[in-house]
Amino acid sequence: MTTIPKEQIIPVNSTSYVDMLGVLIGMERLQGESSAQFAERIDLAISATRGPDFIAIMNRLCLAFGLEMSQAIRITSDVEFLDKTGPSHH
Repeated sequence: MTTIPKEQIIPVNSTSYVDMLGVLIGMERLQGESSAQFAERIDLAISATRGPDFIAIMNRLCLAFGLEMSQAIRITSDVEFLDKTGPSHH
């Protein structure tokens, strides 16, 4: 009987129902990511803000690279911003 030293065993992800769910929404499990971690990332992807704005782009990058997402702030105003450094138009 041949024994394989543990140093030669390369851990790989096994396929689970979570991986199948990921396929449906276009996500893949990251190397070494557990099924529970991937399920949490999928849940974040489903509930995250989507669209062309900065927050949505940051959400997609965090999800793609497995980075931790944090709450962003959004500042809005009804007042038009006027650049005081440019030439005056009187």
